[in-house]
Amino acid sequence: MKKLFGFILLLAIGGGIYYFYFYEKKDIYYGNYETVCEDDFDHLMCTVMKNYDAKKNCEEEKCSVLKVLDDHGDSYINYGKVDDNYLVFANYLWKIIRLNGNNSLRLIYAGVYNEEGTYTAEDSVIGYSPYNLAFDNTSIGYMYGRGDDLVKSFTIYNKNFKTNNKIAISKTYAMDNNLFSLVEPEEVTLAEMYDNRVQYIGKYFMSEDTHMVNQISDIVYENDIYTIKYYIITIGATNPSMAWQNDNDSEIKQYLDRWYQENLLEYEQYLSDALFCNDRSINEKASDKYSNRAYALETTLYYKDEYIDLKCSNLNDAYTLEDKVYGNHALTYKIGLLNVQEALFSGIEETKNHYLTSGITYFTMTPFEYRNLTGKMITISDKGKVINQASKTSLGIRPVINLKLTSKLTGGDGTIKNPYKIEMQ
Repeated sequence: MKKLFGFILLLAIGGGIYYFYFYEKKDIYYGNYETVCEDDFDHLMCTVMKNYDAKKNCEEEKCSVLKVLDDHGDSYINYGKVDDNYLVFANYLWKIIRLNGNNSLRLIYAGVYNEEGTYTAEDSVIGYSPYNLAFDNTSIGYMYGRGDDLVKSFTIYNKNFKTNNKIAISKTYAMDNNLFSLVEPEEVTLAEMYDNRVQYIGKYFMSEDTHMVNQISDIVYENDIYTIKYYIITIGATNPSMAWQNDNDSEIKQYLDRWYQENLLEYEQYLSDALFCNDRSINEKASDKYSNRAYALETTLYYKDEYIDLKCSNLNDAYTLEDKVYGNHALTYKIGLLNVQEALFSGIEETKNHYLTSGITYFTMTPFEYRNLTGKMITISDKGKVINQASKTSLGIRPVINLKLTSKLTGGDGTIKNPYKIEMQ
């Protein structure tokens, strides 16, 4: 979807030897190597890493691990076609995404563990949910703020009609519980509105969404098509800071929190408070079709053209439970979602049968844009493509957690038939 660039080190592990490469686009170059896995190295990750095959090129679709910076330091992310990154925790099967910079393991859900090692695509998700049902820019937030001011769009929208419809028009509108309605509306044909358009400019008509009302800026008739040009008025935040206050939970966060409470709460001592990134920073290179105001109904591009590391751009978007140094201290539980940097740096777009592909389309935590009155999120398709879909669409949910490196391995080789198992005290 987009390229990765910069000075990134590729790690191939074999017998404790790390081979370092320069990675740019899809080319791999050899460099120096060094031994880093000694007997006193964190035993869980050391054992996991020692079991990876050492590969000296990427032609066989297995390049082992990329070394990439995250907010805590060096992170080692599984890259390419990996089939020995399975781990059992809390009676569920997980896949290891990466070793975080804070020395915890980032895991993504893969199903309810069974000893036969047989799983379907449906097993890879805990259920389905919209990401966020908010109607404005806050619809791309894992959490979000909610202003209570009247906001008028800068953008002028068009509504086209091929026939001479009747439209309910009013001089004023009313609000009740943040829902709009017209006061004493009259029905007028489009032809009458066009013939007397000065009279109707500034008046109001409703859209299907009662969270907003439309104010007419002009009426046009060309090529047998009537067009009403209008501004949208709604209730919401009047600036990005207000929109991105972490006061309200999205639908997908509510779903994850309920699942965590029912299934992982008793294992919380094993989990790290490593951050989850919902990067709501604006793409400053966006085209002029975006106003990039990042609040209310303003068209905004969030997705970046390049990602050079795994860092989260804003502390406010780095979700943690207790950590106030690296995160926002806003979470209810230590659970979140994959982000697009992790998907791209794992090589999902260059690898068939990639370990993050599950056969079910699922949400990441990364926003794409807000445009045409719709928030869109980056998703991983059932075929392993990095795409974007409306945040109000109900898609698969794959929880992501961070496992502390304090447990001893009790068995397994990381394969789906024999996943790693850890000691639970």
